[in-house]
Amino acid sequence: MKPALNTVTLRSFAPEQIVSILQENRIEAVEWAGDVHVPPGETGKAESFKALCEAEEITATSYGSYYQSDQGGQGNGPFQYDLGAGPALETAKALGVKALRVWGGRTGSEAASAAYRDEVSGCLRELCDQARSDGMTVHLEFHRNTLTDTAGSTGALIEAVARDNLYSYWQPRHGVSVAENIADIETLGSRLSHVHVFHWNLLADGTIERRPLREGRDRWQAYFTAIDQLPGERYAMIEFVRNDELSQLSEDAAVLRRLLGL
Repeated sequence: MKPALNTVTLRSFAPEQIVSILQENRIEAVEWAGDVHVPPGETGKAESFKALCEAEEITATSYGSYYQSDQGGQGNGPFQYDLGAGPALETAKALGVKALRVWGGRTGSEAASAAYRDEVSGCLRELCDQARSDGMTVHLEFHRNTLTDTAGSTGALIEAVARDNLYSYWQPRHGVSVAENIADIETLGSRLSHVHVFHWNLLADGTIERRPLREGRDRWQAYFTAIDQLPGERYAMIEFVRNDELSQLSEDAAVLRRLLGL
C-alpha cells in the first residue's frame, strides 16, 4: 500500500498549498474531493489541478465525487449533489484519474426498500458502463447511512450491479471490534480498493471524537496486515485529522508511513 491524502483533510487550503503540504509530508498521491476543491461539472478547474499535479509529480489517485448513485432527491447530509452521474464522470476524466468514488445511495441498508436498492443498482450499472468506455473504475464509499454501511450489504450491492469495474473503499466501522472490522475486510476481499485512514473514538453519547492516529496504531496495523493479504495495489488515504491541524496531519502522516513500512 502507498500513502495518500484526501483533500477533505485540507478544506480551507488552496490546491497549491495542498500540494506543498503533501510534499512536506512525503505523500506523493492525492484524492481530490468534490465538496470544495473540485465540484462536479467544473472541468476547467479539474484540468488545472491535473496540470498542477503533473508539474509537481503528485499522483492524482481518484475523484471523490459525492454522487449519490440514485435518481435524485433530498439528501440527509451536507453533500446533496443531484446533478446525475455525468458531471462526476466528466470531472474525473478532466482530472486525469482512473478511479471515481461515489456513494451507495443515501439510505441505510436496514431502512432501504427493495425498490430503492434496485434504483441504486440500476444507476450504478449505468455509471459503470459509462466509466468502462473511458477505462475507469467506480468505487463505493463504505459509509453509514448508505447501502454500503456493512460489508454484507456492500457485497450484495456489488453482486446486484454485476460489473467487474465496481469496487468498494473501506474504512473501519465505529463501535465494533477490531475482529469485526477485519471480518469486513475479508468479506469485501478482492473488491476492496482504497482505504480511508483516520482514528476516531465513539463516545457514550453517540458522538465521534477525532484522535491522533498513533492512538489507533495497533488496530491499524492489524487492518493493514489483513488488507495486505488481498490481491492488487491500493492507497491508504488520510481523510481526517484531529482539529484539522497541520501539525496533527504531519504526525499522522509519519505514523502512516511507519505502519506501511516506509
